[in-house]
Amino acid sequence: MKINLEKLQDSAKAFWSDNYNKVFLAILIFAFAVRLFYFFRTLNQPLWWDEADYVAIAKHIAYGVPYTIDSIRFSFYNLIHAGIFRVGLGENFIRFLNVLVSMGSVVLIYFLGKEMFNKRIALIASALMSVFWLEIFSVTRIFMEVPSVFAWLLCIFVLVKYEKTDNGKFLWILSFLLVIAFLVKFSAGILIVSVIIYFLITRGLNVFKNKDFWIAGGIGIFGFGIYFLSLFLYYGTFFEGMFKSLSGQGGIGAPGPDSYLYVIKNNIGFLFSYFPQYFFLFFIFGLMLALFSLFIGYDLIKKNSKIKFICLLMLSFSLIFVYLVYVGSEDNRYLIVVFPILALFFAYGLDFIYRKIKEFISPEKSGKIIGFIFIAGVLIFAGFFQLQEANNLINLKTDTYSETRDSSLWIKENSNPEDIIFNAALPQNVYYSERKTITINDLQNTTEFDEALAKYNPKFVVLTFYELREKSQWQIEYFQKKQEQGVFIPVKVYKRNGQPIIYVFEYNN
Repeated sequence: MKINLEKLQDSAKAFWSDNYNKVFLAILIFAFAVRLFYFFRTLNQPLWWDEADYVAIAKHIAYGVPYTIDSIRFSFYNLIHAGIFRVGLGENFIRFLNVLVSMGSVVLIYFLGKEMFNKRIALIASALMSVFWLEIFSVTRIFMEVPSVFAWLLCIFVLVKYEKTDNGKFLWILSFLLVIAFLVKFSAGILIVSVIIYFLITRGLNVFKNKDFWIAGGIGIFGFGIYFLSLFLYYGTFFEGMFKSLSGQGGIGAPGPDSYLYVIKNNIGFLFSYFPQYFFLFFIFGLMLALFSLFIGYDLIKKNSKIKFICLLMLSFSLIFVYLVYVGSEDNRYLIVVFPILALFFAYGLDFIYRKIKEFISPEKSGKIIGFIFIAGVLIFAGFFQLQEANNLINLKTDTYSETRDSSLWIKENSNPEDIIFNAALPQNVYYSERKTITINDLQNTTEFDEALAKYNPKFVVLTFYELREKSQWQIEYFQKKQEQGVFIPVKVYKRNGQPIIYVFEYNN
């Protein structure tokens, strides 16, 4: 195929003649530089429990390392991680994949903002996404939040493309992507509900007359059918993992009626923490403008694209917030998927102010310059806050659990593959040592501990104060007694700030 150089040159000229494209390219370069900087800075940092859980599952799938996959972690992303390990790329490539996926989110929010509103809103939203402190922090950790944000944005973008083109193939793709988003993180079920409600609001019962909706539904049912069948074959139940996640089990825990007010205040506080003090008002202003547009234009919701898209954003934002309140979320990580929506409403409000500045200040050129300076000033200040927050959090957390990693690596060097280890830091020990591990936190008393020792005959028994639970204080006395009896022989001690934090004992049976 012959390359048309003249056409390429014309396309390049058209691209560079648009100042919005130049600014967007600058945002992408800056976003990549920030992420790459923290990628190298945290390259060898120890894994936390959740991170180690994901990659221990990947090693289990790839190499058969002894580990039980909790149904709440039965995820599509595990297969990607396992494939990465299988071809020999390892943990660092998984971290770099996070960088690329996060860059994908910066790109997607730009094109989403452009399709929904205009290029100026798109640039403001992508600039905010490029420096969002929780996204940058999550990039340095092997969490599902970064791919989850990308999956949400991709689904919403494809939906918008369907609305603007009325091409049924986009609806088919959307159905497939919603299944994938759900299999990345079960909370994407909220997005699926949002999409269904959105189509019922904007199209009414006509959705049932459109063959593309039926095809999309079939694709979704087929995709979920494969997932639920896999779940049944592995666990003997169809819905355990999904119900554990969507009902708030598996680490979050649904609150009682008396604590809902606390959870609401907590999650609102998380939203405020995403912006510098008072800058959250730009989001509130944009949200109020959007609500006003939705209110006065509701009768046009089936015809006006802008009103439709505002409705979609409102639905997604409201439902994920209600869901997190219901399950009692007390971690700002779980609200990360709403930040792109916050950024779009923030940009919506800022764009309104820019247009008013341009309208009231003459000549028009002066209004544009002042409006641009205003937007740039807001974004620079907000960006500085975001980067400072990200830097402080990353620096604070970089070295945490290093003793857990080091002790597990020592165990690997001083044991055989068939040896069994007792350790409360279950996923970290499995990932680093690649040894079958029994968590001692499941043992309720000294009798159960004695029975477990007799049953498994472990090579090493580890006491880690990182994972010591309030109800497990008896373990300290138990370890001391066994040491005095010569049953537990101390072989390694790891300290933090001069204080012992992990003891490794050899079991002398």
